[in-house]
Amino acid sequence: MAGILGAAIEQLPPLYRTLISLYHQQELSYEEIAQITSLPDGTVKNYLFRARKQLKQHLLARYQRDDL
Repeated sequence: MAGILGAAIEQLPPLYRTLISLYHQQELSYEEIAQITSLPDGTVKNYLFRARKQLKQHLLARYQRDDL
């Protein structure tokens, strides 16, 4: 699973990959990520939402394709 998830993360835009890494792998808070990236807190939350949505779509498409 880590290989599949890693491949899906690699397909994200660079900023989304960075945010996913900072939040989920390095376990930084929204505020800490906002300071590091110079983005407002709300933008960090919004971009993480979009990144997760793209990951979900990619993984669902892959598994639906594999089930055929």
